Amino acid sequence: MLGSTRESINKGLKSLEHKGLIETKSGHISVLDMDALEDFAEHQDDD
Repeated sequence: MLGSTRESINKGLKSLEHKGLIETKSGHISVLDMDALEDFAEHQDDD
């Protein structure tokens, strides 16, 4: 995500949060479902 804007990073984080993959709180990011997050990342270019 090098060169990405803060706005686009926040949108991406919110998307992952709505999918139940991560949680953001007090400036920290917690991974809630590592397997699902890995699956999501592996299939991003399949669209």
